[in-house]
Amino acid sequence: MNEIFHTHNQIPILSFIFSLILLSGLFYIGQLIIKKTFLNNLLKSFSETKYQALIISGNLIILISFPIVLFLNFLTIVYITILAYIIFALGIF
Repeated sequence: MNEIFHTHNQIPILSFIFSLILLSGLFYIGQLIIKKTFLNNLLKSFSETKYQALIISGNLIILISFPIVLFLNFLTIVYITILAYIIFALGIF
């Protein structure tokens, strides 16, 4: 299983592809947040919402993840792994 995590060291283009997939997953999460909350009307008044999706999703994930990582030390690795897989899956779809 360690070979899967270190494949990007031998094939550098995979790191770039994985980064793009993760960014598209964050963009999708941001679009969902903007559509489901009041932020759509608020952001439309001064900018386009598609430019704010990454920032909003990144900030929300950090806001939620920080207390979990800080106070639940034994679940940190599991939480971050699950979160990364969810973002990656959303980026693929």
